[in-house]
Amino acid sequence: MKVDERLMRAGSFSLKFKDSARDEVIAEMRKALGYTGDGDNWSNVDGWILVLPGQIPPSMVQASMAIYTGRLLEQTDRQTFAGAGMAWCFGADGYPANLRTANATQTSRTFSQLVATADGVGDGAVITAVTTGVSTATSSFVIPIGSSVAELLDHIGSIYGTEWRYAPENSAFGGLNSFTCGLPGEIFVDPPQVLLSTITGGSSLQGYGTSSGLRGMEARIRSPKINAKLVTAKVSVFGGGVGAAAYRGNSTVDYGTCHWGGANLLQTRVVDAPDVESDTAAANMATAVHNLFRNPRHSFDVDVDDAFARRWIAPGDSIYVESHDDGITDTDTIGSSEVILHGGQPRFPVKARVQAMSWNVPQGWGVYLWRKNTADNVDRLTDITEYLDMPDRHIHRLTVGTGNGRGDQSFTGGLGRLDDRGLIEQAG
Repeated sequence: MKVDERLMRAGSFSLKFKDSARDEVIAEMRKALGYTGDGDNWSNVDGWILVLPGQIPPSMVQASMAIYTGRLLEQTDRQTFAGAGMAWCFGADGYPANLRTANATQTSRTFSQLVATADGVGDGAVITAVTTGVSTATSSFVIPIGSSVAELLDHIGSIYGTEWRYAPENSAFGGLNSFTCGLPGEIFVDPPQVLLSTITGGSSLQGYGTSSGLRGMEARIRSPKINAKLVTAKVSVFGGGVGAAAYRGNSTVDYGTCHWGGANLLQTRVVDAPDVESDTAAANMATAVHNLFRNPRHSFDVDVDDAFARRWIAPGDSIYVESHDDGITDTDTIGSSEVILHGGQPRFPVKARVQAMSWNVPQGWGVYLWRKNTADNVDRLTDITEYLDMPDRHIHRLTVGTGNGRGDQSFTGGLGRLDDRGLIEQAG
């Protein structure tokens, strides 16, 4: 079974059964997709895949035990099935979801109050606003008809600089919890608990093992990239209204990033946000957007050869990465109190955030199918682990970056209604 996870996105998974898989197991998977075998008579689609870091009897499985939970969405041949991660429930990546059925004007609302409006769209999830470190300023905007939870949370995040993670941490299979956060450390791991290193040799703990509270893992750096195309010195947001009556907010101005012929040019990004209805909200959004584009994107892929890496790392988490050969070190900490010790050795890694993660379910873990039996309204849980093809190697491919968790994604501002365009204007 292969899993692809992305921060604040649905991602995907696929699983393939062995040739020897029993027909009744395949039939159970098809039932979870609504197939009844009776012509056009289809039942409700309600199938989920749970991955646990070990195998236990199905009667003991709880949703809170799952390392990963996904929605079963398709069968591509007799042995192959696929689906998406839990953010599917929020309508991420354009998947169908519960939508706002009427315009809703939000006036002078705090972060927590805006999150409550996303919860009110009604997808059955419980959305908790973690407010540590979040601005207490209020914002106003109109939530248009047809907005999904993911679009609303993305839009709120564009104003307050927050992110969210869908986490199935409820003991009832029908009720899944999710969280939106203010600071990465609230729902994402920060400070880091994992050190990915390419340094080998010496003592057994020099590169790997657990030491000083850090779990070391062998890693290989691939495709290091630096992208300065989107670096922005200033952000201007234009909200509702026309002409001079439009609400306007500006971020603080960084030093001009384009110097030629004696001119100091400010690379300015303009965001058209017609649903923002106050100067304060426009200024908050300008600051949040500026934080996304203030610095170049430094990203790279990391291969981790550890079967259980997914137990300790998830998209959105902060990790330490070091590779002297690739220049991924932080020498600013030399001689300071911030030096990292691992295996009795000083280390100088770069702190980065995991933006995406691709991994195979290792042998010894459990994979379960959960579906609601519409005939008797009873939950059915089936252990399908022994029927799946499991790989011998367990390389985890991580995409990490030193910028904001939104990575190299172009800012769309949620709701699909913000026109983001970069302009250059000459400083006065």
